[in-house]
Amino acid sequence: MKKRFQKWFLILAGSFLSGLFLFQTTVFASIGQEPIKLPSLDDLVCAAYLSYDTENEEILVSSKETEKIYPASMTKVLTAALALEHLPMDKIISVSQSALNGTTPDSSLMGLVLGEQVLVSELIYGLMLPSGNDAANVLAEAVVEETGFADPSAPDKTKLSLFSDIMNQKIASLGLAGTHFLNAHGLHDENHYTTALDLVKIFQYAMTYDGFIEVISSNSHAFKATNMHTYDAWLVSRNTNFLLEDPWILGNQTNVARIIGGKTGTTSAAGSCLVQLAQVKNGHYIINVIAGVPSGGSSRMTTFMATLINAGANVCWTADSTIRVDGSVMTNKKDNKPVGWTEPTVPEEEVLPTSEEEGEPSSPLAHEQETKTTEITQVPQDGFSISDFFSQNGRLILACVILLIALIACVVILRQIMQNQKRR
Repeated sequence: MKKRFQKWFLILAGSFLSGLFLFQTTVFASIGQEPIKLPSLDDLVCAAYLSYDTENEEILVSSKETEKIYPASMTKVLTAALALEHLPMDKIISVSQSALNGTTPDSSLMGLVLGEQVLVSELIYGLMLPSGNDAANVLAEAVVEETGFADPSAPDKTKLSLFSDIMNQKIASLGLAGTHFLNAHGLHDENHYTTALDLVKIFQYAMTYDGFIEVISSNSHAFKATNMHTYDAWLVSRNTNFLLEDPWILGNQTNVARIIGGKTGTTSAAGSCLVQLAQVKNGHYIINVIAGVPSGGSSRMTTFMATLINAGANVCWTADSTIRVDGSVMTNKKDNKPVGWTEPTVPEEEVLPTSEEEGEPSSPLAHEQETKTTEITQVPQDGFSISDFFSQNGRLILACVILLIALIACVVILRQIMQNQKRR
């Protein structure tokens, strides 16, 4: 008798433990994204940073904002702005050999080839998302041709060299004494430099063109076919500005209402860089710059920028705490729908014709159809459904049932054992 009770006890105990294990794995198996704690401003490792309120024209937080930095591909903010200023977006540009020769083997590229016919609008996306140095040079030469710019003192200057003159003329007109550019793309040169504060002013100039905001806020871009790439989406490029995709990193208590976009940049000499536009809940736009994050630290740029934007937004919000922008950084995320995209419409239910005679009842079939249609449309889309509940929580329910049976069986067996002991 004892052996039989021991056997049943072991079986039931095993069932109990199995149910417990199943219950635990069902309830505690989530491995979702855990909340994060951002570093402080003191933890930012970089050459310079700045958060700037464009409405009040004032610095919110900063460090070494007027010291020389190397901008790397943040240079392309000015290249894009000059292209938007001087070139029609529907103009088709032919890729030249000189534009391709102006890149280096380690350049980031759009992937253009000699003789390719490309729209200016596509070249600007190729400039800003894959950060194509080839696209930068093609646009630079096109601006020179479009403006007829020339240097009488040096008639043999190349178009790329003439474009750098156009850049520096624009820099001078903006009153930026701490900036000098030598190329359209930002490849390193000791004489190609700027400051965080000057870069903010260049970014403000670029913001005056609607197309600029549209491009920098795009999560991705699929490029249209050309004469050399014969199918659409021959290149699909994603934005390397990760806060566009994951603005939640700012935290659910952030005073930032919207992450709009910006431009990344990286060279071994410049380190990792990012200029980023955001909007505070009070409606103010703030431009944020981080430059010179040491090589190997590029993975921290997103976190560093989130810290800087929050710090700037907090100062801005403290000075003006009136909510003018509804929603949050998550609800105000930019989507990436193609031009003219519309959601598919659900066709209306066909209604069977009724008799034209006044007072004659409609067909019973038609009435039945109307009744079914009405019943379907009245079912709440997000309401409680027993079948959905069981399908989504089957393992949990099974575990609970096993545990309950095991517990009842244990109680019965223990009670029987106690009664047998009393009889003895």
